[in-house]
Amino acid sequence: MKIRNGFVSNSSSSSFCLFGIVVGLEDFKDEVKTLIEEEYGDYFSEYFEKSLPKELDYAEGLDNISGTVIGIGPNGIDENRTLKDVKKDLMEKINSSNMFKKEYTTDEICFHHDGGYDG
Repeated sequence: MKIRNGFVSNSSSSSFCLFGIVVGLEDFKDEVKTLIEEEYGDYFSEYFEKSLPKELDYAEGLDNISGTVIGIGPNGIDENRTLKDVKKDLMEKINSSNMFKKEYTTDEICFHHDGGYDG
């Protein structure tokens, strides 16, 4: 699992891309939200390390995204599958995690990216 918190400090440029959904604390079921608030604080990384299905990645602290992105990176997408099938599988994995108040749809899954240049 690859996790990105901010930019790489020894690089003049950096980018990040994840195919998935953006969630905030308000999107979690009440019992999960309480657990996160009490044990993990504002950043969910430790909770995600323990609770997300192993096929899913996440990223938090991205510059242009308010919330945490949950999904898969480009390397996790099989080139022989259609994007529609990848979205369907991803939606099923996210919904089967049983963490969120609602069931996500394939329409809510998209590419999220962050990048910058410090030069």
